[in-house]
Amino acid sequence: MTAAESSGSIPTLVTSSHDDASKTDRSSTPPNVHNLMPQGTPITHKLSKSQPFTSNHLFRDFRVTEMRHEITGRIVGPVAASDFVDDNLPAVNAPRVIKELMSKLYNKMEEVKGKAEIVMYKKWTDALNESFKQFNMKLHDIHARPAPDFQGKTVKPDIGLYFSGVEFPPQPEPVVEDSLPLEDIEILHGCKVEPSDDPFRDEDPQFEASTSQARDTLGQVTTYATAHLAAQFRTHVFLVLIFPTYARLMRWDRAGVVVTEKIPYNSSVIADFYLRYCYATPAARGHDTSAQKLSDPTVEASALALDDVRRKLGVPENCPLYRLSLGEGNGGYIVGKPTYMGISSPTGRSTRTFIAFCEATKKPVFLKDTWRVTTNGQLPEHKVYERLHANKVQNIAQCKEGADILNHATTTHLAANKYFPDRQFPRIRTFRHYRLVLLDIGRDLCSFDNVKEFVGAMRDATIAHEDAYFLAHILHRDISVGNILIKDNGDGVLVDWDLCKDLEGTSASHAIERTGTWQFIAACLLLNRGLVHEREDDLESFYHVLHWVALRFTCHELKPHSLGHQLRALFGESFRDMDGHPVGGYAKRSELISGSTNKDANFKNKGLALLLQMVRRVVMVRYQDFDLDEEEESRRQRREQQLRERFSFTALFTALLQRDDQLWDENKDRVENEITIVDEKGNELKRKSENELLPRQPLKLSSISEGGEDAEEHPTKRHCSEALKTRKL
Repeated sequence: MTAAESSGSIPTLVTSSHDDASKTDRSSTPPNVHNLMPQGTPITHKLSKSQPFTSNHLFRDFRVTEMRHEITGRIVGPVAASDFVDDNLPAVNAPRVIKELMSKLYNKMEEVKGKAEIVMYKKWTDALNESFKQFNMKLHDIHARPAPDFQGKTVKPDIGLYFSGVEFPPQPEPVVEDSLPLEDIEILHGCKVEPSDDPFRDEDPQFEASTSQARDTLGQVTTYATAHLAAQFRTHVFLVLIFPTYARLMRWDRAGVVVTEKIPYNSSVIADFYLRYCYATPAARGHDTSAQKLSDPTVEASALALDDVRRKLGVPENCPLYRLSLGEGNGGYIVGKPTYMGISSPTGRSTRTFIAFCEATKKPVFLKDTWRVTTNGQLPEHKVYERLHANKVQNIAQCKEGADILNHATTTHLAANKYFPDRQFPRIRTFRHYRLVLLDIGRDLCSFDNVKEFVGAMRDATIAHEDAYFLAHILHRDISVGNILIKDNGDGVLVDWDLCKDLEGTSASHAIERTGTWQFIAACLLLNRGLVHEREDDLESFYHVLHWVALRFTCHELKPHSLGHQLRALFGESFRDMDGHPVGGYAKRSELISGSTNKDANFKNKGLALLLQMVRRVVMVRYQDFDLDEEEESRRQRREQQLRERFSFTALFTALLQRDDQLWDENKDRVENEITIVDEKGNELKRKSENELLPRQPLKLSSISEGGEDAEEHPTKRHCSEALKTRKL
């Protein structure tokens, strides 16, 4: 008699293929392979008093709402529970263990009916931990432990599955920062008492529930999964959503999430899922096996002097090192703290960049780890660099190599096609894990030494953009502060070509989404979802970059309050229309036409002030009315010609840079302007950094068509000038 049978109540077993004794048994205990935690994630290690990402939230949070918007349209379900487990984890032949585990879980969950949510945490962990001892895994009640902050808010899931060897200190009193080891977690769990909190409705063809409680839950679990993916090197993660009488299993990757139907506790599937997970390989559990922690005893140090590596990379002793590979036949690269983390969205490219130590050459290089879009045949970035160099494009980085990583690809679309062939999922794209290595390592554009160096780097980037367009027939499409670097000699370099458009083909001309950095996208593209991204839009983005850096890091007369307001209004304006689509650009358009912010700022460097005026007047012609007098119309046509002709836009920068130094010497130094912003409660917050005003990661604009039969005229389009109506749709 099993322990479950001797315990009394044994539920009726819902038979499924999971109890088939003919399936392969794995006798070995799964290895204790810890997750990999790169340092420098957006999890900023500060404890917030407000915790809207907890399961017991009392109010809605803007970021939760945005997370829900991000994942809407990328949810595949309800998938049969048995199919979900079969698709994702290898079978384990252990019917006795499964039945015993199911019995314990059923009995424990019977005790939570009518009880508070906190009771669920203990019952669930107790039921499973009694059986997990032999599998080197353990569930922990983590609801009272603050995870490191994610996107400025504390993340507090309810239950976490860990390997038994993970150090898990007792809950401190009072709660202190970083008491939850999120970097080691295997599976996150969320618990809800009320069925109305379930974000899904199995009987509804739309599947996603529309009540406020359900939407809040969807935003919360999306935040949990996003934080989990951000804290580790991962291809996918699993999450369990628990209710008193049933649970749901979820699999998240960079394309979306697959969700099961309701799974009652008299089903063997939940027990089978945990058992399979315990025996699964690290790759099946979602770990990126091409990233290895050098302190792991299973990883050879390859006779490297790691202290020397740390010195060359500028990595402190307490920062872990990892070896990232580019696949068979490619070299290995040692990395430490990322220089950039674009991982705050549940879906998308999830870009991380590093200064890496090349094991082959023993020299530092620049390494980019990302998930590239493959839906529309987008060129891998190293292929773009090959084409740019073949056409002698200036001011671009030297590419060492690039490669897709192992078999890492998103699979959400496969589940959609397999289980819902008649349902449309236009927001689900396919991504491929990819790494790129560049020989050039540049400084951030904002780290310029003086104004003339900043403007020179901007000029060099416009030359690269111009050459790429006219010589290689490549349109960049993501001009932003983070994509212009300054080399040691002061020259500027335009990088990050993975969103570019091949003008000789159709690979990206009908993209499902317009992807870029919101703060610098042309106003007309933010106002009009149907417009195709063109060269003139990138030129306008150059102006927005020039303007933003000038406001943040050069001398002017704006006070902290005014500066904070202008930065938010011009570069952060965003709201959703009635269809849930993000809209902005009104303030940008007004500023381009009036130039009022520049007048108020009264920039103290004469060269910069004159350049801002000249460039603004050129890019604003697209927003001017046609009802002009003869002299104004003549000026408009000249400026429009400057915008369209090769060399003309770059010449604006070059002409001023060639003027005598007197134009640039006065107030030439970089300054860190103080910003005062006001939070939602009216409290003043002084900032030296721009984190709150400028998220550095690209923001995906949901469901924005770039042409094709689905393109529709946005209601705000009528407010733009007639000039916009001449563009291709």
